[in-house]
Amino acid sequence: MFGADNADGSRSVTVTRLGSLEVRLTELAPDAVAPCMPPFWLEVFPLASQSPIECYGCFEFDETELASAVDLVLEAARLADSRDFPTLQ
Repeated sequence: MFGADNADGSRSVTVTRLGSLEVRLTELAPDAVAPCMPPFWLEVFPLASQSPIECYGCFEFDETELASAVDLVLEAARLADSRDFPTLQ
């Protein structure tokens, strides 16, 4: 499911594209993950930028985390429609 390993040992895949947005799922390298840090990150990027406008870390995709991920993507799509792209600090 994941693409080739990145230079830092993580693996990423584009999950979907929604208009001007791309949704990526990244699995961090096992040796880069602290015990309290989620190993999976869902990030939403405008296609014209490499800076995420939304991100969500999760440990597994149980029902609650999947619902949160869907909410994140829907909110990002709403922001894209309004062209109100905040950047993450």
